[in-house]
Amino acid sequence: MRPGRCTLPPGVSGRVCDRLVGLEQVIGSATFRQVLLETGRVNPLAL
Repeated sequence: MRPGRCTLPPGVSGRVCDRLVGLEQVIGSATFRQVLLETGRVNPLAL
C-alpha cells in the first residue's frame, strides 16, 4: 500500500480513530506507543 492511502471506506476511519483514542486512555500513552512501535504500525515520519 502506498503511503497516505487508506483501505477503510469513507466514514469508517473516524470511528477507528475514536476507538484508538479510547484505547490509549485505558492503557496509557506509553504502552499504546510501545505496542504501535513493536507491531510496526507507526509512521516513522510522525515521530
